[in-house]
Amino acid sequence: MKNNKVVSLISIIILLGILILFWGLSRKNTKIENANNVESNYVKVDSFNNQSELNGKYDNLDLKSAKINMPQSLISGELEIPELFVKSDNLCEDFFDLTEATFDIDKDLFNNSEFSNNTYPLGPAVTDECLYAAIGCTGFATVDFINNNYSLDEDKNVEVIDLNNYVDNEYSLINSKGKISEFVSFADKYFKKYTNLLKIDAVPTSVNIYENEDLGRYMMVRYQQRIGGVDLSNVLSAYDEEFNEHYNSWECGYICISGLEKEDVMCINIQGGALELNSSSKIDEIISLNQAADILNKKLAEYKEYTINSISIEYLLSYKGNKQSEGIEQSEYNHRDNASWAEYASFDYYAFEPYWTFYVDKTYKNEIVAYVNCRNGDVLFVNNQ
Repeated sequence: MKNNKVVSLISIIILLGILILFWGLSRKNTKIENANNVESNYVKVDSFNNQSELNGKYDNLDLKSAKINMPQSLISGELEIPELFVKSDNLCEDFFDLTEATFDIDKDLFNNSEFSNNTYPLGPAVTDECLYAAIGCTGFATVDFINNNYSLDEDKNVEVIDLNNYVDNEYSLINSKGKISEFVSFADKYFKKYTNLLKIDAVPTSVNIYENEDLGRYMMVRYQQRIGGVDLSNVLSAYDEEFNEHYNSWECGYICISGLEKEDVMCINIQGGALELNSSSKIDEIISLNQAADILNKKLAEYKEYTINSISIEYLLSYKGNKQSEGIEQSEYNHRDNASWAEYASFDYYAFEPYWTFYVDKTYKNEIVAYVNCRNGDVLFVNNQ
């Protein structure tokens, strides 16, 4: 009986040893397989080129006509909204002088401006029967010829053109006929006068054709701000509050035009303002575009196929706080206490990181766009329709 117990104990020990050996080999093989997968799915950023191709087949994504735009380099880090002024200064005067010279305005706008602490961003503004011009402490700026009776909220948005993937067709606006590229080049000349003054790097990324019942058709050229040649996401979710709690859209601005003459500039609006790079670190490797597309395809509902128009990498911002409120920055004006409701305020700061960005629709306030985190594969999906 005793010998049987010994034999049984030995058998159990041998069995446990075999199980442990197989578990160890299995774990080792899993680690190797996962490591190989990670290595094969990551690519070096400096190997990007504009001829990158998608080689996968997807159930839920139509990528046949998507244009792919690759950056030259990527970083992650922290951005901050500066305090440009708290009372009228040389920058304010330069803004009004630029407006006078650009649009042949025979008025002393700067000396006729009123500085207000009751609105935000605080700054000087001029208002008369045909012009509203203002500049704010965050880098916000607007020139609006208010005798134009139009409304981006009420007028019909006839068509949206993604400037990363479009056919250069001819369009008739209120006062001129021309190709999309002609209108964008004309608009860019005027918009850049103001972004250059404010040291903002911006690029036109989409065109919205609007139709006003009384005036006819006009065009809004929408811009995205850039950091190191990479666009900042400007999409806010209309329905997903969780998305908006974690990520911030950065509205660079737009220009509306009715033709190809100086008198056809309807408004120039720089919304977010200036941004300063506080800190950054270089990103050498990210998941490949093919892997990002595969991850997105698996996340989307099987019954719905999305046609992707353009693909790029964009930075998404995450709000971290206000450095003045935290006692890190000092100023004679308390921005967040006086403007707790403002979307952007001086000394606000953000973390940012890159996402593969898949555009289905760039219609202003009706966007459909998917994001895949370039480093961990997290998927975000915004459908504003």
